[in-house]
Amino acid sequence: MPTEITIGPPVLTINQGATFMVTDLNGEVRIDSELGLFSNDTRFLSHYEIYANGERWPRLTSGEITYYSARVYRTNPEFETMDGVIPSGSLALLLTRSIAEGVHEVEGDITPGKGREEGLLLAYVAVHGLP
Repeated sequence: MPTEITIGPPVLTINQGATFMVTDLNGEVRIDSELGLFSNDTRFLSHYEIYANGERWPRLTSGEITYYSARVYRTNPEFETMDGVIPSGSLALLLTRSIAEGVHEVEGDITPGKGREEGLLLAYVAVHGLP
């Protein structure tokens, strides 16, 4: 009798010791999913989504860099600001996430497109207190 192999949905998985984080390829954890941040059989994070100006940014590519880190590259949809319309694809968002004594994420290497003068946004997110 042949062996049946079942493959689940594609995910990004990073870990360090007993702590691991599983997200979709966008680097997000939808509230209705089984993904999240886990340590010693406890789920510490069950919802994590990224919006800018109320809009989801499309993913260009993503992947694990090492067993403990991953990167997600996204670009902007068209949206309106106080200074006018930002065209689709004119900004790049790089998310770099790693696990080492907690989860660390440099969220927001937002780079303006060629010839643009947009301000840059840089935020650092850290989750500590994990065993």
